[in-house]
Parts: sequence; C-alpha cells; structure tokens
Amino acid sequence: MRDLARRCPSRTWPRTAGWVHGGDRKAWHRPSRKRCSRPGCAPNPNPRAEWQSPPAVVSVILYHDGSTTGHFPGNPSRFHLSDTQHQNNDCPGPPSAWESLALPPTLPPGPTPSPVKPRLRSARTPRRQALAPASYAPSLEALLGDLTPEAFLADYWEKHFYRLSRGQPDFYAPLLSQAGLDHLVASALALDPTAVELLRSDLPRNRMKDPTRAPDAQLLQAGYEAGSTLRVNAAHRFSTSIRDLCLSLEQRLSAPVNVNLYCSPARSQGVQAHFDRHDVLVLQVAGRKTWSLSPPPVDLPLEYVPPFRFENLEDAQRFRVTRHQPSQVDNSSPTQRFTLEPGDLLYLPRGHVHEARTDGGHSLHLTVGFKSITYADCLASAVFQRAHQEPRLRRGLPPGFASDSAAWEELRGEFRRLGEALFQSLDPDAAVSEVVEVLMRSRSRVSGLTLGSEEDAPRVHARSRVQRRFGPLMRYREGDGKATLQFGQRAVSVPADFGEALRFILRTPRFQVGELPGPLDDEGRVTLVRRLTHEGLFHIVSSNDG
Repeated sequence: MRDLARRCPSRTWPRTAGWVHGGDRKAWHRPSRKRCSRPGCAPNPNPRAEWQSPPAVVSVILYHDGSTTGHFPGNPSRFHLSDTQHQNNDCPGPPSAWESLALPPTLPPGPTPSPVKPRLRSARTPRRQALAPASYAPSLEALLGDLTPEAFLADYWEKHFYRLSRGQPDFYAPLLSQAGLDHLVASALALDPTAVELLRSDLPRNRMKDPTRAPDAQLLQAGYEAGSTLRVNAAHRFSTSIRDLCLSLEQRLSAPVNVNLYCSPARSQGVQAHFDRHDVLVLQVAGRKTWSLSPPPVDLPLEYVPPFRFENLEDAQRFRVTRHQPSQVDNSSPTQRFTLEPGDLLYLPRGHVHEARTDGGHSLHLTVGFKSITYADCLASAVFQRAHQEPRLRRGLPPGFASDSAAWEELRGEFRRLGEALFQSLDPDAAVSEVVEVLMRSRSRVSGLTLGSEEDAPRVHARSRVQRRFGPLMRYREGDGKATLQFGQRAVSVPADFGEALRFILRTPRFQVGELPGPLDDEGRVTLVRRLTHEGLFHIVSSNDG
C-alpha cells in the first residue's frame, strides 16, 4: 500500500481518521490539519492520494504520526504501514477540509470494527529510533529496591548478606523468560557446549560428565529429570539482556561481572555447602529455593594470585590460593534459613557459607558474580611499575638460594632493605591508573562497537534526549588546561571549561542536551554531545523538534 500521507515534523496532525458510514456507502474521511509553516512545504497538489487496500480490510486508521493500521474481519491480527519520512521540506500538504476517498469495491459492507491501537510512539521520534530494539538492563538502583546503592555499599558490601523480598513475581521476566531460557540453553549448546553442565550435590562433578559424548538437549533433559541441576556458565555470552545487565553493573561498580544460570528440578540440590571467592547477587527468576547460610570461615578469601612464569594458572590456584583456605565447611547448624520467591534478591559477600535446595517445585535463578579488584592487585602493579625504574628490583635472586644457606641469608637481608625503601617510593596514582586502563581495555573487547553513531551525531540539538550506551567503563581526569573523558578505548579531550559538563555526563546516564551545566551556551552543549555521540558514547532516545 502506498502511504496516505507524508509527515513533516512541524505539523500538527489529527489523532485519527477512519471509515465513516454515510447512507449506503462508506468513505475514507480525514480531518484537516494545520498547514506546515516550514519553508518550501506547499499544500499537496493531489490531496486524493491514490492507494490500494488489500481485500477484506474493513478498517484503516491513520494515526497522528502518519502511520496506518488495518483490520481483517474475524482475525485479531493487524498490519502496520509506515509513513514516508519528511525529506527536503517537500512534504505534501493536507486537504483543507474533510475529504472523501472512494471505498474500493473489494471491501464488504458491514459495521466498522473497533480500531486497534498502534504501538505507543512519540509522533516526533524518527522511525529509525522508534523501531530500535529495546534493551532491558536493570540498574543497581532498581535491583536493590528501596535500599539506595550508597547505603548498600556502605553497610553490606563485603560485610553482611542482604535479602530483599520484593513481592513482584514478574520483576525479572524482561531479563529472562521461559522462551528466553530455551533459546539461551540452545545457543550455549551451539556455541560452547562446555558451558552447559549438570550438577548434583551427592555426586562429584567429574561423575556428571560423559567424556565420550558432548552435552546435548537429550542428555541434559534426562539429567534434569533424574534430579540434576542444569548450570550455564557465563550465561551473559548467550543473552543480550543479561549481557546488558553485566555491562550496567560493571559501569557502576568498576569490577568485572560474570553471570551463571541455575535451573533445578523439584526436591533437588545441585551443590553442597560451600563458599565463593567472589561477591554474589542471586536473582530468583522463577520458582522457589530455600537457602541456608553460615558465617564465613575466612574473611574475604582471595580468588586469584598471579602465577610465576614457570607455573600454570591451575597450579597457582591449587597450591597458592586454596591451601590458605579451609577445604571443607560446616553448614550443619546454619544461622539463617529462608526461601527466595520469584522476584527476590540475595547478596552474599565472598566467604559466606551457603547451600540451596528446592522443595515442591522447580527453581530458576541467576548468580551475578563480581570479580573485585583488590588492594593486593594494585600493590602488585605498583611494585612492577617501580621495578622498571629500580635496577635492584630487576636483579635475579642469589644463585643456589633454594639449597644454599648462605645464599638464603643474603636473600633475606636484601629483601628487607628493598622492602623498607620500596613502599616509600610506590606511586599509588600510577598503579591505579594502570589497573583502570587494563580493566577498560579488557571490557571494551565485548562492548566497543558503536555502529551507526556517525548518523546520530548530526541530528543532535539542544532539545534532544540522549542516553549512554551500555558497556564502556568511563573515567574523567583533568590536566594541562584540558578535561578528558575516557570510555573504553576512546577518549575525548576538551578545554577545561567543559569540565563541569563532563562530570555531569559521568554521573548522569540519560539527560537532555540543554541540561548540561557549566559556562556553555546551547551551541557549545550541542557541539560537545555531537562529538561524544559520534565517538559512540550516546545514542538519541528522543528528538523534540519544537
């Protein structure tokens, strides 16, 4: 069908028009609208636009954005026809009064059905934006409910568990639905079958795997029906919404985030009592699960140490991490026991002993793990940075130190002397900067795409609303009369006068361009946001043309 009209952003459109019955015939009536005041926009020379309607369409509705919706008799389905974008200010003008367009003879007589409402969309929003796929990524504020992130980080983070009974069973539905679960597992099996595994608390993990057979849907289904929990490791690799959740939390907490999925049948327990070496948020998506908690046997256990050049990572974890931590835990007398309902949340600091089991029904939950960067990581970075400047740190240990007692004593003395001088010469700013750069570089590998941003930038104006893209970690710094905003592998440096505006951007994910603070006029604000949009930091969410 050809479009019934074109749209000019400065026009005032009527809400609807439609078929009107008059006597023994029906006609298409369209109310008048104001003439476009934009230069070069003349009235339509042919107000009776030619069009053809599919047979059996008994109702067509023209909406104020220029789109149409049609009905088929006896069928609730509909079709939605787009308008032609206004180009070069040459959109056709409307009829000056009500117009009647003859009804095609293929339409049967009868009463006009109630119009179907179109998708909710601003009349001034360009269609390319309106049809952009919506992404659900709940912020930390939304996840925590009434507890503010500031209070959570001050009172609970790395200290105490926190449980939220939300009373909203469908809270996580946009994040993961039943259909989404099926697609996620299928995607994992297709892309990385090793990411999917079955767990049972009464069997070791190596007993749950068949070395002669890669996991497939039939094997997983059989294991699930036999009482095993299905786990998908790094589930954010297979779901856009879960990936965006990771990116949103990484932006807020400056820590790498990993999400695992657990789907458990009724009356089952996937993992024995244990503690994690990373902080965890549990999102109860569906079903119910009973949790038992005990105090941590070790406070904030380490998860990682850098291996030596002659050591593999597995040995480093086994002999230099876990041997300093208890190998078995006792959860026979838990201090806390409760049941998570759909929509609930649980935060567990690393080290807290826990186990979970289902009772009368199945359970589906996500565990969001935070790989916190520790002070030990920063100190290690500072020591190696200092080694680039201090030759004594680059010297090899005395030959034969492993077996020669004299060499051992020489090593001890030099170690003390170096240690006393070293910690007074470490540069904390340089160490933290290196950690931040490495973190931003590693995360930009999966969140650095800015496709299409070059087309958005020219359309930014003072009344546009823009939103930060999910993903890039951000950092602000000043120096040499410039203010710099770094995001991912990109950086924008501007005169120091823009510093207040950049700090506002750093803490505000969504805003109107004209709201930027600082000694800037509208032209300066638009120029700054266009530059950042072109670099891929923002995308336009609405464009009010006035």
